[in-house]
Amino acid sequence: MAIETPVIVTPEVLRPDSTMAPTRPRSRRALLAAALGGLGGMVASRLAVPGPAAAAAGDPFILGSATNNAGTSNTSLATASAGTALLVTQNGTGTALRGSAVGSGSIGGFFTAANGTGVSGVTGNPAAYGVFASNDDGAYGGGGAVRASGKSNNGLVATTENGGANAVRASNTGAGGALGSAILADAGGNCTGVTGRGQSAPGMFGFAVNAPGVYGSSTNEIGVQGAGNPGVYGSSTSTFGAGIEGVGYGSSGHGVVGSALADSGNASGIYGGSAFASAYAGYFAGNVHVTGTLTGSTAAGFRIDHPLEPADKLLLHAAVTSDEALTIYAGTVTTDGQGEATVELPAWFEALNTDLRYQLTVIGSFAQAMVKREVMGNRFTIATSDPATKVCWQLTGVRHDAYARAHPRVVESVKSAAEKNTYLKPVEHGQPESTGVDYPMRQLLRQPRRAVTPPNSD
Repeated sequence: MAIETPVIVTPEVLRPDSTMAPTRPRSRRALLAAALGGLGGMVASRLAVPGPAAAAAGDPFILGSATNNAGTSNTSLATASAGTALLVTQNGTGTALRGSAVGSGSIGGFFTAANGTGVSGVTGNPAAYGVFASNDDGAYGGGGAVRASGKSNNGLVATTENGGANAVRASNTGAGGALGSAILADAGGNCTGVTGRGQSAPGMFGFAVNAPGVYGSSTNEIGVQGAGNPGVYGSSTSTFGAGIEGVGYGSSGHGVVGSALADSGNASGIYGGSAFASAYAGYFAGNVHVTGTLTGSTAAGFRIDHPLEPADKLLLHAAVTSDEALTIYAGTVTTDGQGEATVELPAWFEALNTDLRYQLTVIGSFAQAMVKREVMGNRFTIATSDPATKVCWQLTGVRHDAYARAHPRVVESVKSAAEKNTYLKPVEHGQPESTGVDYPMRQLLRQPRRAVTPPNSD
């Protein structure tokens, strides 16, 4: 007859939750196996994964808790792997990671990188970043990798203590043809999109290889505005390059517009000067229109290719000047059998001219010529002592149209206070060049400009 192994029954043991039913009695063998299994699982789990995170104060670091006590020390999370030390994913509509510094002496939260020169031996030798943000969505939706909001403060502040580094570096590596930008600044109201300030260097520097270095556009306002002395400076190193180029589109567009806001004879909307006598202060390859008075301190004239030796010589003629706003008309006429000839003038002649003067010259004979009838009805009549006589005539008038009447010529005038003791051409009067009326502007043109080195583009 077999002998049964005795079974030892333990008293009922309540679970920590007293509302639950008591556990069923188990055998000693079952209890021993369970204890050993639990101990092995605990050891295995401790060897397999790190322990729970702890705050610097020694308290557990609990995600989802309203507060964690870190005391006055730092709570660190470190990894030596090639992976990510901390990955926070938000699948809802909230913020994945947010930090704030609200202490009275706080200067903000910091993300730092000790390795700023790159990792030795790594392809591309990448530099480390204090903060790296990425938005890898393939479709453009107007989002961004980083968004900064300052409300009543600056939205983003970037500084660097290295003179060769950039406080902000932005790059757009997309293909050409699109209208994207490395930096796009939008401003509302009367705010400025981008403001650049520099002490001993340009406040803003633009550099491009096959595109504008700086491009400004505005629908109803100024595309690019500069203030200073000069407000905008442009230079070109190529033979036929332009320091500043303006292009006007549309039926009334202007490439360059300059205006003088001072009531002075020295103020100019546009001033062009030359540091060399052989160079031009202004060169216009096309028509030039002047709506006001055109004056000059030297003889006006025209210069053309020499008619006989156009490849090797130039021909220069001076323009005829007068203290009156004269108009000159000339022609040739032959009198008829009765020795008379009528000269027809344009329909606008009498509306434009007054105070007429006549000159007649007989060609080919000793006949006499006279003005038989003066201009009336935009015509006049010549009479000669002999019939069929050729006569050269010249008629000079003085303008008296509406503009000429509203702006009579002032032949002599007194120099303004700003022009006193200065000369339009000082050297020709035996005076030093410094007494020239535009000497300050000439000095500005001759002033050497400091070469501008492009900022670090690394």
